[in-house]
Formats: sequence, structure tokens, C-alpha cells
Amino acid sequence: MATPTLLHFGNAQANLALHSTSAAPIMGEVRYNSLMKTFPQEAEELFVATQKNAQWRYEGYKALAEMK
Repeated sequence: MATPTLLHFGNAQANLALHSTSAAPIMGEVRYNSLMKTFPQEAEELFVATQKNAQWRYEGYKALAEMK
């Protein structure tokens, strides 16, 4: 697994774990870019919450894999 990358979203920062094999950074997508431009504070909170949720799910899957 690749080391998490710190992405900068304008003035906001969200620590989003991306694999080296992942697609282009999400800010290249219009839906994320326009969210950041329109609602920067809310977008930052959503990106951070999404990262925490993704980490929680990853840890759960990792625990399930170790149960084999």
C-alpha cells in the first residue's frame, strides 16, 4: 500500500490516502472542484470525514482478511 498523500484544496487541506495506482487526484473531477470553490469550509469537513470513514472501512477489511 502506498503512503498517504497530503492534498491541498485551495486553503483547505485534507489527508486523503491514495494508492499509487489510483486515478488522477479527485480535484481533477468537476464535482469535487466545484464543491471546493462553492462551499470551501463544508468541502473540507466532508473530505476529512470521508478520509476517516475510508480508514475505518480499510481497518475493518484488514481485520477480516487476518481472520482467515
